[in-house]
Amino acid sequence: MSFKKIILTGGLGAFLFFAGCQQTSVNPLSQIDDPSNTPDQLVLGKKLENPYSVSSMKRARDSLVAQGVLSKSAVTDADLGATHYYIRFKPETDTQFVKLNSDSTLVLWDYPLEYEILEGGTVYRDPEIPAGKPNYLYTAVDVNQLLPSVEYEILEELILEPEPESSFLEKKRVSSYYSILEQEALRITDNVPKNEQGLAKIAGKWRPTGNIQVYDDVLGRNVPVVSVNVRTRNWFRWWDGYTDINGNFRCSKEYLGDLAYSLRWQYPDNKFDIRSGSLGQAFFNGPNNKKGSWNLVISSGMSWVYGHIFRAGSYYIGQEPFGLSNTPFQRVSVCTYDENAPATESGHYNNANENIIMYQKNSSGTAYTSIQLFSIASHEFGHAHHDEIYTGGSVYNNVNGRIKESWAVAVSYFLTSSNYSLPINTYDYWYTKQNFTSSSNSEYTPLIIDLIDSYNQRTRSSSFLDDPVSGYTLQQIEGILKKSGCKSVNDFKNEIKALPLPAGVS
Repeated sequence: MSFKKIILTGGLGAFLFFAGCQQTSVNPLSQIDDPSNTPDQLVLGKKLENPYSVSSMKRARDSLVAQGVLSKSAVTDADLGATHYYIRFKPETDTQFVKLNSDSTLVLWDYPLEYEILEGGTVYRDPEIPAGKPNYLYTAVDVNQLLPSVEYEILEELILEPEPESSFLEKKRVSSYYSILEQEALRITDNVPKNEQGLAKIAGKWRPTGNIQVYDDVLGRNVPVVSVNVRTRNWFRWWDGYTDINGNFRCSKEYLGDLAYSLRWQYPDNKFDIRSGSLGQAFFNGPNNKKGSWNLVISSGMSWVYGHIFRAGSYYIGQEPFGLSNTPFQRVSVCTYDENAPATESGHYNNANENIIMYQKNSSGTAYTSIQLFSIASHEFGHAHHDEIYTGGSVYNNVNGRIKESWAVAVSYFLTSSNYSLPINTYDYWYTKQNFTSSSNSEYTPLIIDLIDSYNQRTRSSSFLDDPVSGYTLQQIEGILKKSGCKSVNDFKNEIKALPLPAGVS
């Protein structure tokens, strides 16, 4: 019997014709996350005197002259002009917020940089920001840098040492004396680390390294967090990089003295990020004012939830073995809430703003496990993927709900089963949908799984679909779903029939 006749007469064929409903190198600093000392809201302390302001640098110059270290003519006021501006962006809309975060020339922070951090939470919200407005974003930029067309204010003029590739200061006399000016400015503004004795102690440079992992409660071991944004900062000197396949990072910049570590839940090129509910960028603040490598294991709290959602997105983009698009989605924000999911859904993809909604717990109040978070996130990223590749306009308005959900079900299953032991013949219907019957009205079907897998669920029960077909691939299905004409179940069936038959199917 030919495959085309199987499609028309078998249990799977009966499903294909079933009408569907529409849908909407120094001492290591080991750290284990503990919700008792990592509150959600970052808590700022006192405002510090800025050692890198133009006024502080001039005071440092004057102090060195008074000590006889510098001559009066060595560094003049004309030499001490601003090289950078410390600025605060004030985006009015989410579109402006995304625009700023997508600018690769900017390293942005959700909180002001001249304050002590008393408690390193996972989110910061400036109390003066009106409800419904995005967070302010802080950074330092070269005085000549062109900035995006988003409202900002200059908080202070700075004098910063140029990066090695910059020649901004090389003709100014201050460049020859910058190190000694910086150290004196740190001293007179009371910003020398408390554990350092004298300026000679902070003169030695070192390079930060570390590793980021999250505990997996299903696998029973720590797993690396891949391609997450790790940042190191000492005032306005920072490094912005990403972890490798093993969760390791190595800073390309050397530092004087102590620094602060943090990670931001963002994938390279801002293909996706995680937000703390609707407040703003989710992050994790590590050791502050420390010297040493940072080895973090996230084991609890909302950071643990973020970690497993991030694993799913990172795997989807950079590690999946199925040959899918190099850019399955981009600029997606996963808004993750510390609350119960509604009874009607575990997560949701919003086609209008390309955001994903996820929750820490199910509708009964039970916290999701690592595999459940990974699976739900993969499902919603599957919708974002379909939305990104579809060439026929709005997936939400134009494509049958069973096609949309069957794709998301399939990518969720195959990505999740690549990381966890999840056989297709499992009785866990939540993942595989193998208990689906032709009389079901659900849009969440095993249609695409059944075209790929080698398991026929009819062998378990005569009420289940007859699935004698196997051998198609996710890559082939992706190629079909991107077509503008693939809107209905019948369109999908015709596209499948037009493909070459898999090996072993006649």
